[in-house]
Amino acid sequence: AEDILTKVDRTSMAHSLEVRAPLLDYRIVEFACRLPLNFKLNGRVQKRILKDIAGDLIPKEIVNRPKYGFQVPLGEWLKGRLKTWAETLLFESPHDLFSKSAVERLWSDHQKGRADNMHKIWLVLVFNQWWHSMEQ
Repeated sequence: AEDILTKVDRTSMAHSLEVRAPLLDYRIVEFACRLPLNFKLNGRVQKRILKDIAGDLIPKEIVNRPKYGFQVPLGEWLKGRLKTWAETLLFESPHDLFSKSAVERLWSDHQKGRADNMHKIWLVLVFNQWWHSMEQ
């Protein structure tokens, strides 16, 4: 689903890690397909068997936490390795389509940790990068 194996493969290779997806072994898949549905689901709880098994081995806050995908540390990058690039693209923009004071406030609040504005900032950055590429 959603190319998760491709993402795992690329990310692991980029960091010289060997990663396995043990739940994709055909024997496990065949076994899971033979199980009655009530063994696999408990109301809206997915992966019931794994959670039952892991419940005694792994802290409950880990077993019961919601799913989340790969998170790019964009918020931190905007405060560090992408900061200079982002500031240039945000504040030396050749257009006036965005309110300069609003962009400055988003940036300042994000930099000072008052708000996580990474998504809004990223949208402005991508737009400005596109605009810049269209001028050339």
